[in-house]
Amino acid sequence: EKVESDLEFLINVLQFRRATLVKLIRSDMTQKDELLALQASAITTVLSELDKLLQSEKDAAGDPTTYISWSDGVKRFLESVSELDLKCPTAPCFTVDLDGSRQLLEGLGVLTFAAPLQLLPPERWGLTEAEVTNLMQTMEPDLPDAFLQLVFKASVAGFAFDKFKAAYRTGKPSLLVVYLKSGFVFGGYTSVGWNFSGRCVTDPKAFLFRLSNGTSRQIATVRQFQHAGYATFSASNRVGWGGNPDLCVVFNEAALVSFSSDLGHTYKFPDGADPKTFLGGSYSGWTEDIEVYQVL
Repeated sequence: EKVESDLEFLINVLQFRRATLVKLIRSDMTQKDELLALQASAITTVLSELDKLLQSEKDAAGDPTTYISWSDGVKRFLESVSELDLKCPTAPCFTVDLDGSRQLLEGLGVLTFAAPLQLLPPERWGLTEAEVTNLMQTMEPDLPDAFLQLVFKASVAGFAFDKFKAAYRTGKPSLLVVYLKSGFVFGGYTSVGWNFSGRCVTDPKAFLFRLSNGTSRQIATVRQFQHAGYATFSASNRVGWGGNPDLCVVFNEAALVSFSSDLGHTYKFPDGADPKTFLGGSYSGWTEDIEVYQVL
């Protein structure tokens, strides 16, 4: 009975979200796309909870056919969302195929099956609240109502490039943070996102930063000063800043992530600093963790 009660509650939440989506689609509100994305993300988060519930009951009963009607209820909801011509972003969603409906669900175009990143609460983020506030003021000072959301954490989702790309929403302002075993924390920001084309792009708002030098934690930003057309770049297995490059993060085939940094081509290093060691303490090395935040 508790399971049925929990399921009914989650379905009611989904129906409420659907009603909210309808209102948004029919409205003339500004920033409608952002609000739609937030609602869609909320829906997929609820679906992840449904997935856990159904999986736990399947394991307990040992008979997945008992729960086909429950999955059918979810499928009917997804079909109704599809009628609204809404595309949900890749986000936490179904990870098990309880009744053979995976192909149908993917065919609707509103969900994908993937190993999802569980959206971690801020207390699990590598950045402190003060650092998030400081970086947001630096990144998007004209968007006081915008906020950062952690969309990828390699130590949770995996270090493979396809895991990163599945969680990443193309074209959104993005902040990449690199963590090293030495204690160094650094990264870069792009206001136009990455398209993985292999080309360098212009992005006047892009910058690099260091959050920790291994002993003390203090934000130091590194700004562009020349070669504006090389602000950021992205390819099939890497993202970076500057044409030298000033910073490059590479997702290797062995599911490891490396970095290299040599400031001075596009981004001006502080006076007296070593351009090869300022960001990460060395010219290159292996990362302990990678986080990607996106502006919503």
